[in-house]
Amino acid sequence: MAKFTVKGVMRLGKGARLEMRPFAREFDAPSESRARELAYSFFGSKSGLNRRALVIESIAKA
Repeated sequence: MAKFTVKGVMRLGKGARLEMRPFAREFDAPSESRARELAYSFFGSKSGLNRRALVIESIAKA
């Protein structure tokens, strides 16, 4: 299985307290699309973020 590095930003907070925090995380996945789904799943379970709160900017094979 290949390793993919997923990079992007998380939207945290609302209104005037909106914060865009960058992230980079490696995932073992068979394809880029599966790495994207793993990123959504990981940040959803760890931070309680929904898909709209994640902006994935790039997915690269590590």
